[in-house]
Amino acid sequence: MCRNPEYQNLTNDTVFKAMNIVEKAKDEKRLSEDEYRLIMPVLDASFDPNEK
Repeated sequence: MCRNPEYQNLTNDTVFKAMNIVEKAKDEKRLSEDEYRLIMPVLDASFDPNEK
């Protein structure tokens, strides 16, 4: 699956970094569990397994 055209400038590296930031924010209680559950699927869907 390819990334949505409006997010073509993303790389898996930037998506992974964003996931780590969100995970850390949740761990530090700066994000609620509900916010975390809303954000992570979007980031996960932005990961492109076909990226070289």
